[in-house]
Amino acid sequence: MSFTSETWSGGLVAGVPADVRCVVVRRGVLLVGTEHEVLMLRAGEQHLARRALPSGVAPICALSVEPRRGPRLAIGAPRAIAVLDGDAVGTRRIDPSAAPLEDLAWGPSPGGGWALYEMSEEGALDRTHPETGVIEEIPISLPVALASADDGLLAVASMDPEAPAVWTTRDGATWTCRPLPELDGMMGVHGFAVAGEAVAISLAEEGVFVSRGLDAPFTRCAALDGATALAFEGDGPAAPLLGAVHPEFAENIVRVEADGTAARVVAIETPVGAAEPFVSALVWDASRSLLWASIDGVGLLRSAPGRARGGQLS
Repeated sequence: MSFTSETWSGGLVAGVPADVRCVVVRRGVLLVGTEHEVLMLRAGEQHLARRALPSGVAPICALSVEPRRGPRLAIGAPRAIAVLDGDAVGTRRIDPSAAPLEDLAWGPSPGGGWALYEMSEEGALDRTHPETGVIEEIPISLPVALASADDGLLAVASMDPEAPAVWTTRDGATWTCRPLPELDGMMGVHGFAVAGEAVAISLAEEGVFVSRGLDAPFTRCAALDGATALAFEGDGPAAPLLGAVHPEFAENIVRVEADGTAARVVAIETPVGAAEPFVSALVWDASRSLLWASIDGVGLLRSAPGRARGGQLS
């Protein structure tokens, strides 16, 4: 494992509240969720627009952008899900007797098109077809994390004690299993990311594990020991992996190439007397060549390698 020095430019995005809960980006559409509103940046725009949440869809626990041109947007709260399709808004309440929603992601639907995959707090996974309202149960035991790639790949981490693994699908019908014994009995998933056939996952007290192919076993990424939030810088299996690492009184974002070469690209120092920063989410924006990071209690950070495009935001 070798380290080089490299610095990315960037700073906090003006006007973004400190209570950022989740951040997603796809096809140039950036969504930032706070407790009571969604901030949106569309392709070609320079200013974040605010949109009030549909009635009953709060507080936000998950956001997802459909992997197609003219994407639908999904907003998840513990007891409701809203799908925004242009100016049309459809809202579905979650039965009070059912477990609250924990996460959601757009993924492939058998036969073509896209569906919403919804993970509950009690470890159940459903697939909903917004056009028809049909809900199907996906027979993956004890899912604990979802992630989707720009090209449509969906990944599900399962802590099934009999077969802990990461499952992936490109068509919603055929699933591929990659065993990951470290998922058995783990304390929590801190980060989960996919790019092409590559999958990376950060497990509490276990470390970060990466697989870069359907038949490639997971291997530990020592350069990201202690990392939480993860994101791939690109959409192919050889894309570098970015992780938020937490040394005392600082926050680092470390970039690891497919060959293991690692570099600290962002360092967030803590002013004397201030609370230590904590990066809770990372997302790579391929359309703007930017990395977005939410910092608990602070707001939204954007960082760019080299001569990245994007301009100033307000």
